[in-house]
Amino acid sequence: MKRNVRNFALAMLGGLCGNLIYVHTLGDPTDYHWGRSLVFSCFMAASLVALQIYRQRQN
Repeated sequence: MKRNVRNFALAMLGGLCGNLIYVHTLGDPTDYHWGRSLVFSCFMAASLVALQIYRQRQN
């Protein structure tokens, strides 16, 4: 259960960070498109969770 909560928290953190990174680097804050930032956020969240799972298996 603890691992699932940690993965969920990492996914939420990745989604938030991915959204902020997209808006402030690749996106235009005045012309905001939810679809592109949502996809970018999902990839960022998935990469954080995959990295966490990889690190857990290495130990």
